[in-house]
Amino acid sequence: MPYITPETYLSDRIDAQLEWLNRASQRNKHQFVRLRILEIALGSLIAVASPLMGNHAWAKWMIPLAGAGIALSGSMVALNRNQENWARYRTLIEQLKREKFLFLSGVAPYEQGESAFPQFVRTVEDLMTQERTSWVRRVQEGSGTTPETPLLASAARHN
Repeated sequence: MPYITPETYLSDRIDAQLEWLNRASQRNKHQFVRLRILEIALGSLIAVASPLMGNHAWAKWMIPLAGAGIALSGSMVALNRNQENWARYRTLIEQLKREKFLFLSGVAPYEQGESAFPQFVRTVEDLMTQERTSWVRRVQEGSGTTPETPLLASAARHN
């Protein structure tokens, strides 16, 4: 007899992780897109405004400031790894959803009756452990900033 029911595990662990991952994925996607749009806009501004500047006092500062904005935006994208985090989170979401639907449907590898739930738990916990291990490795390699980890979502919820 399991200590936790499949319904509780699905709602408290899987659905909670999916919600956290979805929010983190969206946050990283929006940050990545905003920073890239800023780079495009500032680059376009430089290209269009350069020939029109003339001898205006403000003109000598606009191009360097726009260039600095491009450099800052590009650095933030590299430092925060928003695109990488967005892709990683989306991948884990799809893996967890797949396992959840296989389990709920009672199809392979979750068709063995009483052993289906423990197998499901092992599989999804392995997926989340792989993500956590990957996150720890990136942090230890000095990836810049500390990326978010989906495994912190359940820990923060229970504190």
